[in-house]
Amino acid sequence: MTVRAAGRLEQSCADVGDAAEAFDRFRIRMHGVAYRMHRHDTYAVGVTLSGVQAFWFRGERRFSIPGQALVIHPDERHDGSNGDERPLLYDMLYITPAALSLALPDQTLPFVPGGVRASAAIREVVADAFAEFPRKLDELETVDLLARLAAALRREAGLAPEQQSAIDWKAVRLARDVLDGADGASLPAARLEALTGVDRYRLARHFRAAYSTSPHQYLVGRRVRKARRLIPLGRPLADIATACGFADQSHLTRHFLQRFGMTPGQFRAACEARQIIPGA
Repeated sequence: MTVRAAGRLEQSCADVGDAAEAFDRFRIRMHGVAYRMHRHDTYAVGVTLSGVQAFWFRGERRFSIPGQALVIHPDERHDGSNGDERPLLYDMLYITPAALSLALPDQTLPFVPGGVRASAAIREVVADAFAEFPRKLDELETVDLLARLAAALRREAGLAPEQQSAIDWKAVRLARDVLDGADGASLPAARLEALTGVDRYRLARHFRAAYSTSPHQYLVGRRVRKARRLIPLGRPLADIATACGFADQSHLTRHFLQRFGMTPGQFRAACEARQIIPGA
């Protein structure tokens, strides 16, 4: 996946992305300038973080306020500007239709009306995609995000929920065993496909149905639990982060806090004070 930060605001959205890429991420600050009418060859899915975003879409003036999601379809003409005098900040994903169709069980591309949605599921996907921006996302993480986004867009489009087929237990158990043996290291999605004989998005759906999590989140959980075992031993936290497959200490801290409700440093202090006594 290519990761790009927004640079000059005047850059055309039509130049974003490539047919061979899943999606691009842009964090955009806008104040006192505007996009002219244009169209993308990708889906544009994002969330307004501050200010008001105003744009013409399908013959109407639309407005997005903080917390609302935006969904603009390929080849839909639109512009973009500040909706009031305040600076505007928003995060956007640009997803190729080819990539999105691979993540959909029936490959039917969803049409989400209106341009602006109050979708918690879309907000969560975008927030996760930008949680450590501009850190590059790994491949399993990309699969997880795209699968979740495809499901959220299907719901917003009013399409019938996917009818889950019988879980391919052989494939998901094999995938779990491979993830268990990875010792926290990143795994290419292609390796799981080759070993299980199941494409990455179907495998992700079956894995979630079996274990209530994605292969990526399962691997992150393994990394965090490994870190939890190492932290009381006194090694530098930055070294533990690297040993457990995290990009850096802040990457470890974010996931440790999400899963245990305290930072690695707080966990270490609690162990030293005998407030927490870890087992062997």
